[in-house]
Amino acid sequence: VMRVLYLHGNPATQRIADVWGSYRKMVLARLPGLTFLDERPVHKNEMRFSVAWLEGGMAAESQERVRIMEERAEEERNNLLQLSEARERRRQENL
Repeated sequence: VMRVLYLHGNPATQRIADVWGSYRKMVLARLPGLTFLDERPVHKNEMRFSVAWLEGGMAAESQERVRIMEERAEEERNNLLQLSEARERRRQENL
């Protein structure tokens, strides 16, 4: 599995962008194992955006962004609930 790809300055990058509209998104969607592309790391959410974009265009990418925001909000709610429960247990232990 390819993890790092450096094509910065390669004429192929412009051809990919001309055909697909976005060189970086296209490469990431086609090579999901990449962790570094050109001069930047690949973040998990960027990979998700790129795959959604390839599968359904900008609308699908936008929906994926919403899903990620919802996942983050749910994770934050769960973390706060766990913190609250831990505080309550500690309070009960100190009574």
